[in-house]
Amino acid sequence: MLYIIGLGLGDEKDITLRGLIAYALPVSLIGMLQFADIKVKEPSLESLCRGKKVYEPPRFMTINTAIEQLLEVAQNHPDSAYNKDTTCVGLVRVGCEDQMIAAGSMEQLLTIDFGPLCTAL
Repeated sequence: MLYIIGLGLGDEKDITLRGLIAYALPVSLIGMLQFADIKVKEPSLESLCRGKKVYEPPRFMTINTAIEQLLEVAQNHPDSAYNKDTTCVGLVRVGCEDQMIAAGSMEQLLTIDFGPLCTAL
């Protein structure tokens, strides 16, 4: 089991209860890593048409959607730091029993079904 422990907004004393429990377990942790799920906050199509700033409720972006968007940006910028052959690591449902970690090129990760979000959150 891989544990990535977020440290809250204040300082290292703002560790989550899950993080504290994991840290107390007899496992080897390689430092304290700051982790943040990609959360998307976008205006609705209706509000864009009306010129209003009304946002949809935040939702989580899938790894596949993130890669698709990054590759689209890379196509429009030939001097991009990454491309479809760039090696990446995808982590989903970290801390859940069915967590998944996959590594490969961006193109390879697009073919992986990472499944649903963690339902324990």
